[in-house]
Amino acid sequence: MKITFLGTGASEGIPSMFCSCRVCENARRVGGKEVRSRSGVLINDDLMIDFSSDALLNAVRHGVRYTNVKNVLITHSHSDHLSLEDVLPKRAPQYAGEYKPLNIYSNSVALSQIEATHPRAVMDGKLILNELVIGSTVDVGDYKVTPFRSIHIEKEESMVFLIEKDDKRYLHLYDTGRVILDVFLYLKANEITIDCAVLDCTYALSKEEYFGHMNLNQIAQACKEFREKGIFNDQTQIYASHICHWNATHEELCEEAKKYGIKVAYDGLQIVI
Repeated sequence: MKITFLGTGASEGIPSMFCSCRVCENARRVGGKEVRSRSGVLINDDLMIDFSSDALLNAVRHGVRYTNVKNVLITHSHSDHLSLEDVLPKRAPQYAGEYKPLNIYSNSVALSQIEATHPRAVMDGKLILNELVIGSTVDVGDYKVTPFRSIHIEKEESMVFLIEKDDKRYLHLYDTGRVILDVFLYLKANEITIDCAVLDCTYALSKEEYFGHMNLNQIAQACKEFREKGIFNDQTQIYASHICHWNATHEELCEEAKKYGIKVAYDGLQIVI
């Protein structure tokens, strides 16, 4: 399974447009891994997780083409994860040869927003909307996807995902507070060992805890619990991502994260599990 990190920043990105904090100024000066766009992950070449307004930018920056993308998993309706205007694929014959519909999987709130924005595309089959049920595994192309409720939005079933293919398991834990018990229970009960996990690290080196996101200390504690339960082992690749500009540069966060056996994702990083 090939995993490409298209965007690894929180909703503001780094550098944030109107911010002159030291992290943003460092990103403007240094560039490279210090620059973070909004959320997006590409699995192999055919499955995307989230579709932000930076999707076009990231295709250009990282030499990625979306022509083979068949399915998109949307974690929740926040605009840095679902750009309603951009999600409609320009896949009519005059653009891309044979027309290819796009399957979108998410919760009812996100899907309703997509349908309200693009009713004709849904009616014509350009966008095929599929509602996910928390805790129920579904076949998405060649993948098995199990959604879990994240701790992020009180009035919406925001989601994190377990994605399985060819005996490889990827755990996507963006935009959530402390990892919910149901994730631990499901993985433990099914004796699932994770090959790669990516955890929300929005608040980086902050010591204070906030609703709906985690900091490095919180994800280190979550990883400890995963290891104690046998869900993570010595071969599990663990990454922090979805990072805000509040208090740490990429290099500073890397230095702290390696103390816990955690790596820090950056835009354009590609790994194979």
